Amino acid sequence: MQNKIQQYLSLLQCPITKNSLQLVEKEEIQNFQISNNSELFKDIKVGIKDTSGQYFYPIFDEIIVLHEQYATFIGKGEEPKRKFSFDKKRVFDYYNEVSYKVKDALNIYEDSPKWVDYREVSKEYMHKAFLRAGNFFPKTGTYLLDIASGPIGLPEYMDLGAGYEYRVCVDISINALIQAKINLEKRAKKGFISVETLPIYH
Repeated sequence: MQNKIQQYLSLLQCPITKNSLQLVEKEEIQNFQISNNSELFKDIKVGIKDTSGQYFYPIFDEIIVLHEQYATFIGKGEEPKRKFSFDKKRVFDYYNEVSYKVKDALNIYEDSPKWVDYREVSKEYMHKAFLRAGNFFPKTGTYLLDIASGPIGLPEYMDLGAGYEYRVCVDISINALIQAKINLEKRAKKGFISVETLPIYH
């Protein structure tokens, strides 16, 4: 796992300091002062920190939790104040609390029927819509960047990445990424999962 994560670090940066990142293992993590998150971090075997040594981000089961809400300050002195706006926090909390259910053997958001028409009469339309979407990017490649991937809960959506070696899933919800990983593994696809780092959520 470490080798796979290491190869991506040159492409990532700390969402707070904008510094580059480096891998840290359990021995070093135990030296960090993470008292307020002791339960959360007790089983973490690997994580990443920014090169200035100010912030630490955990890695759960190959899921890189690179979001400022999960950043732990490990620097010296007092942590610089960070502000998470009301609207951003509301969206963040919603997608990290929403439940899941199984449809067509894949995990989807429990509230999906509010936004997606699953009636039989719409099935063909949805299927063709995903096929059309596939016309706008190459059929094959090494990496497919899937921003706001969610749990990748529809077979047609899953199939958009069929010609790619890796599907890089990016989302603000850890729960969604856990489900995406499960769905990818069910379909025997390789996946590298990362919590979003887009400026809109910083």
